[in-house]
Amino acid sequence: MKPALTPEEKAIYFDLLQDLLNADTEYEIKSIEFQIISFLNNVKESRKNVEDFDEKAATAQFIRAGKLKS
Repeated sequence: MKPALTPEEKAIYFDLLQDLLNADTEYEIKSIEFQIISFLNNVKESRKNVEDFDEKAATAQFIRAGKLKS
């Protein structure tokens, strides 16, 4: 299961949603929607990079411990 947003990420997300609610023009709405999508994609990508790093580190640790052959 993927971890939820951190408190800092939630604050940023809620700020973006508040901006969306307060937008006056279609241009502002589209711009903020793009920012929200970009933000969520960045969060997803950063989590993926951490998971890949953790998996590689765990594999290296098992190899060093002799529990897994490469």
